[in-house]
Amino acid sequence: MVVRAAVSRWGLAIFLFALASSGALRYGMESVSAQVQTLTVEGKISNATAGASEVAGLPVTLHRISIFGPDDLLTTSGENGEFRFDDVEFDPELSYGVSVRYQEAIYGTDIDLSSGSLNSVM
Repeated sequence: MVVRAAVSRWGLAIFLFALASSGALRYGMESVSAQVQTLTVEGKISNATAGASEVAGLPVTLHRISIFGPDDLLTTSGENGEFRFDDVEFDPELSYGVSVRYQEAIYGTDIDLSSGSLNSVM
């Protein structure tokens, strides 16, 4: 699902990749608990509008939604629009999404963090 508000002529693309060992989204087991799987969620924001402004320094949110409500993680996009969330505890009972705020508009998508998934949203 892509959510757009306020500035419809701007196009942002959030690319998320899930690769087993060397991709943008990596899965790994930590010793925290035998049942807890931790992930690294990485991606890159790009503005598809010709002549558009930079994508550095944008607020990026990783949404984790449960029956109790949201539990968000926040970061800021880097120099080339890249972002990263480390040590994300995966829970198959939760829904996940990522969003970015750009010129008072929010662009986002649901993401599948299950093992072996590949997410690419344009």
